[in-house]
Amino acid sequence: MFGSLSPLSINTEDGDTMKSAEAVSSPPVKPLLHEPRITATINTGYKYLISVSCLSEKVWTSGYSKIMKLLNLQGKLLTPIQTESGNQPWDIAVTREGDLVFADYKSINLVKNKQTQTVITLQGWKPLSVCSTSSDDLLVTMTNDNRKQSKVVRYSGSTEKQTIQFDDQGRPLYSSDGNTKYINENRNLDICVADWTAKAVVVVDKSGKLRFRYTGYPSNTKESFDPRGITTDSQSHILTADWYNDRIHILDQDGQFLRYIHCDLERPLGLCVDIRDNLFVAELNTAKTKVHCATFTPRKLKKDQLNDIFGSLSSLSIKTEHAENITPTMKSAEAVSSPPVKSLLDEPRLTATIDTGYTDLYSVRCLNEEEIWTCWGNEIVKLINLKGNLLTSMQTKSGNAPWDIAVTRDGDLVYTDPGDKSINLLKNNQIHTVIKLQGWIPRNVCSTSSDDLLVTMISDDETQCKVVRYSGSTEKQTIQFDDQGCPLYSSGYHFTKYISENRNLDICVAEYMADCEASAVVVVNQSGKLRFRYTGHPFNTMESFRPVGITTDSQSHIMTTDPDNHRIHILDQDGQFLRYIHCHLERPWSLCVDNRDNLFVAERDTAKMKKIQYLETQR
Repeated sequence: MFGSLSPLSINTEDGDTMKSAEAVSSPPVKPLLHEPRITATINTGYKYLISVSCLSEKVWTSGYSKIMKLLNLQGKLLTPIQTESGNQPWDIAVTREGDLVFADYKSINLVKNKQTQTVITLQGWKPLSVCSTSSDDLLVTMTNDNRKQSKVVRYSGSTEKQTIQFDDQGRPLYSSDGNTKYINENRNLDICVADWTAKAVVVVDKSGKLRFRYTGYPSNTKESFDPRGITTDSQSHILTADWYNDRIHILDQDGQFLRYIHCDLERPLGLCVDIRDNLFVAELNTAKTKVHCATFTPRKLKKDQLNDIFGSLSSLSIKTEHAENITPTMKSAEAVSSPPVKSLLDEPRLTATIDTGYTDLYSVRCLNEEEIWTCWGNEIVKLINLKGNLLTSMQTKSGNAPWDIAVTRDGDLVYTDPGDKSINLLKNNQIHTVIKLQGWIPRNVCSTSSDDLLVTMISDDETQCKVVRYSGSTEKQTIQFDDQGCPLYSSGYHFTKYISENRNLDICVAEYMADCEASAVVVVNQSGKLRFRYTGHPFNTMESFRPVGITTDSQSHIMTTDPDNHRIHILDQDGQFLRYIHCHLERPWSLCVDNRDNLFVAERDTAKMKKIQYLETQR
């Protein structure tokens, strides 16, 4: 599939042997974070900011000014350098020895010990961008004086070693104009150019042979791909600033799109990465440099440390309160067979939008891959297909609006009726009242892997809330208090408590309350013991976290809607935040997942249902 690699040794025009990719030692593997973080914002003091280049824990910056500034992470000016010509520099770079290089109108200049030396003077060509390589050469993009040709030239000191201009068919590799073409060398010694005019990232190998062109990833794009700044990291990722779309694309070294970085960027332009793989982004219009952490830095842990953090697992067989009336014990998590592993997509995709015909939409539940039960604030529950066609409808027995709906393993519909305090089953077009409550009002409901029902409910006086497990009409388990006797769930009449069972048999409840501090995802294990509370991820939040809908998938992910912030949170089974799903959602309310892990989202106010692919499909 991939072929094999052998050491390369390539001679340049002057006969020097360039290093092969094998000569660069491999760094530790660091996976991409699902949600990159802004760790610092630096005010540079320019009116407009163009370029950034990292120097240890400091950063060189240049803007619409003849002054280049060395700043620390607090924005304090450490060293200013003025161009001797008085021109604004086109680009800046830092050599392996830590010296500043900048491109002027017709020259490349080196600042060493605060003294500026002109290293290269060009005739008939104008430099556009510059980078320093692993061998301490300089790579310079340039255009000729009439702007009809562009090329990349490699220099060792002031000596020209290599020119890269045409492909194997003699066609120009780069567009011909005077626009800046930012350049960077990757760890495998590929030469990466962000060609703004061609709307492409052009990557050649170290001999100058074209490897690929990346022209953007077709996903919810406001404007066409507009690459400006470019950099690479220790993992051989290629990162390029997509100026018009206010985001950064991350590619692997072979040009495969991996993910975006958004982080509320405004007109990102210059990029650089420090030795710890922190990404520095120059925003043109705000003149701010934003520092991002985009990769996970691993550290080694001993086995006993892992046990302290995660605990150890053993087989469970847990009997419920009324075990004498039940023949089997409840399944342990080990009893559930493991599904194929499917990774999260870096960019979830909206695959369908379905108009339900309601004025509001409160609950959705998958019957199969093509049919979904839906309900809103009246007595009619509808089964519709992916085109929005009505397949069948049902009116509640009492004429009351159902609070929530669920689908059993047999494909029968269940609904809660708070008006007459009942849980009802639709089977063969006949409605059967399965459970009638006294002193309690049912709220939300789900069907479990063992075909039990889990029901959230509040007391008549609205002072208590609990979860009850039913097998048929028999109460098997009540979950209400933690080990200290404190209530697990908050009380209140007008607030939802959607519920779902995870693959590991944990019971997950999303508490949507007026009091933001009381709002949380509360997860207990199958015996009712509190495992964790998730109260939101403190990242780019406009409003407080108040979760509503909740569901789980084949990978034991927990997904919950965050309607006030118009997004969905994905957690792992232990409550660790993994990522958001945005997909232009508006007030997402209820959720369900079909047996192929397609996510269906009910938008309350638009009454639309959106189908989203967020996991990789299995081949």
